[in-house]
Amino acid sequence: MRSCNGCIVGWPIEDRGGPDSSGWTIVSPDQPFLCSGHVITWTYQGKFSGAFRAIVFRPTEGSVTEFQIVGINNIPAGAVNTPVTYTVPVNERIAVRAGDVIGWSFGDGVITYNNGGNYSVRWVSENLPASLEVNQIVDFNYGVKPREYSIEATVTDNEKPVLESCPANQTTNATSGTWTATIVWHEPTATDNSGNLPTVICDPPSGNDFAIGQTPVTCTASDRSRNSETCSFYIDVVIDNCQHQLGMEDGRIQDGQIRASSQVNGDQGAQNARLRNAKHWCASQRNGNQWIQVDLRAVMWVSGVMIQGRAIYAHWVTKFKVLYGIDGLEWMYIQVPYTQTHMVFDGTSDHNTVHTRLFPSPVRAAFLRIHAIEWHNLICMRFDLIGCGGEQKLI
Repeated sequence: MRSCNGCIVGWPIEDRGGPDSSGWTIVSPDQPFLCSGHVITWTYQGKFSGAFRAIVFRPTEGSVTEFQIVGINNIPAGAVNTPVTYTVPVNERIAVRAGDVIGWSFGDGVITYNNGGNYSVRWVSENLPASLEVNQIVDFNYGVKPREYSIEATVTDNEKPVLESCPANQTTNATSGTWTATIVWHEPTATDNSGNLPTVICDPPSGNDFAIGQTPVTCTASDRSRNSETCSFYIDVVIDNCQHQLGMEDGRIQDGQIRASSQVNGDQGAQNARLRNAKHWCASQRNGNQWIQVDLRAVMWVSGVMIQGRAIYAHWVTKFKVLYGIDGLEWMYIQVPYTQTHMVFDGTSDHNTVHTRLFPSPVRAAFLRIHAIEWHNLICMRFDLIGCGGEQKLI
């Protein structure tokens, strides 16, 4: 047996002497397929020209002589004393699995052989080619001999490797200063129907430095036939003690750093959207396009939002999304962990209670935008951002 883009079962193709006598059905039980897939070619060398039936058999459990027919290909007469390759039409390709074996049946002897060798064949004489059918069980009770025949079957391997012990999701604290964490895991293992060990590569690799936030890791097992299987897990690097107010309430964030999509008037402008302020921000429109944003003027770790409704009256935001970025031009949404879904945060349920809404992980941002998507009566709020150091001044 030799490996290729799949597997080959049989003997090297060469002139081995004379052909069998007439009327035999033969099976080669000692040479199982090491891969699963479909038979795409049969190659043989004949001493005489004649048609025969190439067969895939499946051993019957508990018996050494009985084999079930998985599929049959009718091979037309070909040239003699030279290798002949028959390409099986796509709609006639036999689906095999690892452990199946080859055989053939003929009226007149065709395939050249010689006695001896490392593999034995079994044969039976009473099952003539015309009587054989798929799913039939053939009892090869006539005899067994060591012989080598000039025939082989080529199978495309279309079975994926099996990945085992995929690492679990991991959460760890970042190292202060570098704001990364070095993560090591036990590499997953893999097996393949060919018996050869697949290659396993994880991207990013174990031992890599991971940034704060959730990073997907994909491990891929590949066999020699380019079949592959993947598994994924997440590395979640967090910052401990990263929930300090960033300056909306105490004024460190100045009026000029706050913008909104719209405002009712100056008294309800963006600059008044400060947590616990006697005033507030209210959008002039009630639609899903209203937002308020902060320019931090530094790249910082932002880990959440503290939110209130309007200072007076029953006006507040009940649902919102959060976008963040570095330059105020390109934005990313906070996402539900391990998905590509925008995270929807609960707002507040009254006009005065302060609610803290934490992100799944801190994000590195210089700009942060709160996008109101549901509200009670009017879109109004007061808020502050929470986060921590790692500052990189932009201006």
